[in-house]
Amino acid sequence: MTKTADVKDVAAHFTEWLKEVAAGHEVLVTENDSPVARLVSPTTRVRDPAPRNVPRPPENLAGWIRANAHQGRPRSHLPVSQSELADEMFDRE
Repeated sequence: MTKTADVKDVAAHFTEWLKEVAAGHEVLVTENDSPVARLVSPTTRVRDPAPRNVPRPPENLAGWIRANAHQGRPRSHLPVSQSELADEMFDRE
């Protein structure tokens, strides 16, 4: 359950708010009714910003595409459409 507290109240009663977090609550800290921080337990799972099942391309994406785009096919200088590229990247037929 999420509780909301003003930053001044959190500063004045920090120990009490930490007890709330330890009890399993999430505390949304606000200033002038705008969120500025969130207190959560270290055991709380935070949503990963990038799902783990999505492949992450290397830093040099253009080089990676050129190096892997022609495996098993003759090289061509014709442009590859986005859908063809997606099919190849995700092994779709």
